[in-house]
Amino acid sequence: MLYSLKKGCDVMIHRLSESIAYFYGKKTDYTAEQIEVCIYGLELIISDFIVLSVAIAASIIIRTFIHTILLLGIFILLRHQLGGFHASSHFRCNMIFFAAYILAMIAIKYVPNEFIKYLIIPVGIFCELTALKYAPVEHPNRPVSKRKKKKFKRTGIILLTLFWIAAIVLITLFTGIEKYALSIILGMFYVSISVVAEFYKQYRKNLLQNK
Repeated sequence: MLYSLKKGCDVMIHRLSESIAYFYGKKTDYTAEQIEVCIYGLELIISDFIVLSVAIAASIIIRTFIHTILLLGIFILLRHQLGGFHASSHFRCNMIFFAAYILAMIAIKYVPNEFIKYLIIPVGIFCELTALKYAPVEHPNRPVSKRKKKKFKRTGIILLTLFWIAAIVLITLFTGIEKYALSIILGMFYVSISVVAEFYKQYRKNLLQNK
């Protein structure tokens, strides 16, 4: 049943993307190759839109809207600069996201405020070291030049540092909003875990190919 749901979800997103791409592609005289690129891009956009819509709707219901916006905003900004894990299908990607999101909301709801201050420093150090060592990890189908990699790495580390400082300021100078600091470091942490996962996924794949 799970396989059928996965297949159905991926097929639905692909067909919708294909219809839109061919409709506009014919109007603008796109080549077949350009249309394929459009299809891939639209699949990502539609998949992300579904995920974000469900997450925001859930955040309104469970009253974690600002926490969710912080978490998603930081994750998206850092992911764009540092890269991250790519699942084999949109369905698997979405399931991983929802599992991570649920865990984050459980943490935001139930982790005691006084405990959050002990997470800020170690999580921040882990994220900075991860970015320095592994980032950025590029998509296998979209290679990036060395110049752009340096730019992404530099920008990603600057953003990481700024977010880390913001979390420290929130937890140090203010009371009652510790969960916002937790949302920030969870966004940072998820991107860092994603970067490490994708790096070693590609590393193992390269080892197998070279055998």
